[in-house]
Formats: sequence, structure tokens, C-alpha cells
Amino acid sequence: MLDSPYRTDLALIHDAGFGHFAAGAARMMVRELQRRGVRDGTVIDVGCGGGIASKIVDDHGYNVLGMDLSESHIQIARRRVPDGEFSVGSYLDQTLASSVAIMAIGEIFNYGFDPRCDRHTFRKFIVGVFQALKPGGLFLFDIAGPDRAPDRPTQTYRDTDDWTVLVETSSNADRLTRRIVTFVREGRRFRRDAETHQLNLFSPTQVVDDLRETGFEVSELDRYSDVEFPVGLHGFLAVKD
Repeated sequence: MLDSPYRTDLALIHDAGFGHFAAGAARMMVRELQRRGVRDGTVIDVGCGGGIASKIVDDHGYNVLGMDLSESHIQIARRRVPDGEFSVGSYLDQTLASSVAIMAIGEIFNYGFDPRCDRHTFRKFIVGVFQALKPGGLFLFDIAGPDRAPDRPTQTYRDTDDWTVLVETSSNADRLTRRIVTFVREGRRFRRDAETHQLNLFSPTQVVDDLRETGFEVSELDRYSDVEFPVGLHGFLAVKD
């Protein structure tokens, strides 16, 4: 049984307060597809979260297939994009449909919720992506590199009238750990929950090598549309040759 990440409260907070990143990526994806004259077809959203990116893609006339380990996120996505097709589960267990584009936004491949997720399975997944994409298809994603890890444990928080999230980030070798505590308003009181997320950190240089060896043309990114990446996050736009 896989860990259950982004339970109800954290899924709500992530969707309400941290969706700008996915939105920027989706705008970029739509722009790149249209620039190539691709105005319909299937787009797969790996680790789709609450469907913020999927909604933008759907609004522009593409068919959306989304997947995520979080059942709470998938419930949000299904409400947001009624025409989309969403499933709960690890991307390693999904058969990728023939598609014009595949996106994985927000360190999806780094997360260790599924213990099978490591650099070896990531390389295998890249091959599956290449096979699923139509000629000229796009693969847009980002990964957390070793420079994503702080020199010492850091603490951050974000606070609204309805929720608060506290995050402690630490690292050990090639793994980053986030301890997340949430408080969500429930009437006059706040409900507390906590999750621990661990991420395997990948070398961006090796990721580029893997993509090129598979047959992709690769561009490295420092932003999605107008949304700049934080330190240690590395983006890639790979095109099937």
C-alpha cells in the first residue's frame, strides 16, 4: 500500500494557495502546441494535483488525462474539469495513451511516496513517454536538483484567514525532507494535520543526457511563462524528434 500524500487539508491548501506554478506551465504548454500548429489531441497531466493545469489545457480544446496519487486532489480535479479523465495511482502503474503532449509539473518525479520511484525508474519512464508521444510531441516537466537542498534546516509558513501551513525543509545526501503541518478552519476552531514528504534529488545534467539518449531534443528552462523557478528547480521542454 502506497503512502497517501496530500490528504484533504493539504490538498485544499496546495490547490488554493500554490497553483500559480501549474498555471504558468499550462500556459506555456498551450503556447508551444499552438505555435507548432497542434490545436487538438490528448494531453497527459502526470501528478495533476487539483487539475489547475488540466483546466487550462481543457479550455483550449485538448483532451485531458490526469493522474495523481492523492485521492483528495483527484476529487478536486474532477470537479474542476468535468470533461477530463482522471485516475488515482502511481504514474509507474499507468499505461500512457498516445498523446500530443505530456506534462509533469511540481517535482513529480522526485517524490518518494512510491518507493519504486528513483532515477532508474525515471529513466524507464522517459522511454515510455517517448513511445507514447506522437511525432513532434512535447514533454514538459521539472525536477528538484541537489541545489534544491538547503545548507541547514529552514522553516517557512503561509497564513490566511482560513488556513495556515508550516514547512520545515532539511536534507541528507541526495534526499530532501519536508515536514508539513497544516491548520484549516473548521467553524471557530482549526483542524490540524501533518505530512512528511521525501524527495530524491536528481542531477539536471544527467536528466538532459537521459532525454537526449532516448531521442528527445531538449531545452532547459528557468521559468514557466512568467513564473520563475525557485533555486534548485530545473525545467525541461523535450520534443520528440
